[in-house]
Formats: sequence, structure tokens, C-alpha cells
Amino acid sequence: MIEGIEIQRPYIVYIATASAILYLALRVAWGRRAWRGLAWIENPLARWAQAGNKRRLGLAILEAASIWLILLSLASPAVKYKEVVEGVESSESMLEIPPRPGLILVLDVSGSMSGWKIEKVKESSKMLIESLDKRIDIGLIAFNDRIMAGIPPTSDRLKVLNATMRLEANGGTMYTYPLQLAYSWASIYRDYNLPVVTVFLSDGIPADRESIGPLIDKFRKSGIAIYTVYIGEDPRGYTLLKDMAEKTGGKAYYPKDARRLVEVFNNIAMETNTTLIKALAEARAQASVEVTRVKPLAHYMILSGVALSLLASLWRFRVSRLAF
Repeated sequence: MIEGIEIQRPYIVYIATASAILYLALRVAWGRRAWRGLAWIENPLARWAQAGNKRRLGLAILEAASIWLILLSLASPAVKYKEVVEGVESSESMLEIPPRPGLILVLDVSGSMSGWKIEKVKESSKMLIESLDKRIDIGLIAFNDRIMAGIPPTSDRLKVLNATMRLEANGGTMYTYPLQLAYSWASIYRDYNLPVVTVFLSDGIPADRESIGPLIDKFRKSGIAIYTVYIGEDPRGYTLLKDMAEKTGGKAYYPKDARRLVEVFNNIAMETNTTLIKALAEARAQASVEVTRVKPLAHYMILSGVALSLLASLWRFRVSRLAF
């Protein structure tokens, strides 16, 4: 919405207006007499002097308007208008975070995941990656007793998919390292009020289960939901993952049949698609602000003045065959 015109040097407006009026007066009063005075040589403008008063007045007005616009540009005029800005502007930070939600896929690749489990996880993860809305960034963390693979959330689906297909199962199981890394990535999204979730899959009981409580509290306080999937046989493992999900606002899944793992990941994909895109729309609405912007007009005035001057020259040329 346009608020008005802003002029940095108002006095130039008076100078430009006075100059244009003075030029117009001199042009109309003395122009015809000056051209006739040059009639002792072959003067093409003499024909213009014989033209009607209306034609000469029209040319004078065009030239005066051209002078007025060019001089007015020196006043640095600008139009002020209001604009509603939605979403997050990442230019205020050195971190380039696009206004997109994120999902971090955390996969257990310890030795107990070897065989059909790791293959089923790859198949299910492929389906999840391909089913997610294209507006959602995807990150990958593969772990055993250390971080085996880590790809920060990205829009490059092929990169994440290729890394997932190369996963191999070996080693022990510890949750602290993958949770710390997932939180460090997800918290950046939350700093910009962008929605992000974590999908955490495991089949065992970690050696550090007593020390992950403070980490889960961080996820909860930051509003980062953890969706957990347990494919082990020990109920204590499911209880641990269920507790992680409930404390952070996520959901816990326990597909005892391996064939249901694809179904579970499909459900997660559908739910996160809806949840993340809806949360993103709400975050953008809350972050919407009305700002006042200023658009300079000087270059438009110069171009308009030059255009009027050329038009006047063309008009004069059609009568006198001179363009000056």
C-alpha cells in the first residue's frame, strides 16, 4: 500500500518548477521572433515559426516538462509503501537457513541390525525419503557406538538416499552421540521458528541409557518431536523409545513383524508431511510483519525527461527537418 512520496531535497522542487516555467515563458514569447530574425539565411525553422500557435505551444510544453523532470530527479524523490513480509529472513545471520521444515532420520546400524533388519530399514527409509513433501529438508544420522554417517538436513534427496543405501551393520549401541548431533541440527531450525522432527529407529538397549534423559529434555523444551520405531525383541527397548516419544510430543511405533516396517514409515511420512507443512504455515503467519519500503524514482524521472525531449525533437523534425 502506497503511503506517499518522499523528497530528500525539497528546495530543488521549487528550482525545477521555476526553471520549467521560465523556459516556457521565454520559449513562447521570444521563440517565434528569434526564428524570424534568422530569416536572412536559409532557416528551416522559419517554417516552424509560421506554424500555428497551438503547435508551438505544445512543443514548448514538452520541452519544459522534460527540463522539469530531469531537474526534479536531483531532489532524490522516492515512493514509500508498506509491504507484509512473511516467513524468516535468514540474511540477519551468518547461517544460511532456508525457510523450509526439516526431518532428521536417525538409524541404528549396530551389529544386531545385520541381515534382514538393515535391508528392511534401507527399503523403508527409501520409501520415507521419496514420500516426504519436496518442501521438507532431510538429514541422516547412522550410528552404533559412534556416528557412522551424518548428512545435515538438505534438499538433495539423492545424496541422502545414496548414503542410506550404503549403510552396513556392526558395532555396539549408544544413543548419546546421535541424539546430540540430531539436536544440534534441529535446534538451528527452531532458532528460526521453523518446524523440525526426528525419526529415531533402533532394535536394542543402549549402553548409555541412563545418561540420555537431559538430552530428551532439550528436545522437549525446544519443541522438537521424536518419532521412535523399535524393531527389537526386548520390551525394555520399546519402553525407552516410547518414553522418548511421549516426552517430546512424538509417537512410538513397535512393528513386531518386519513386513510392517514399510507401513510404519509410510504412516510417519504422511503424518510428518501434514504436521510440518501446517506448522510452517503457522510459523510464517506468526512471523509476518508490515514493513515500510522506499523505492527511488530519480532514474524513472531522468528516463521520462529524455523520452519527452526526444519526442519534442521528433515533432520539430517533422516540420522543420531539424531536430535541434
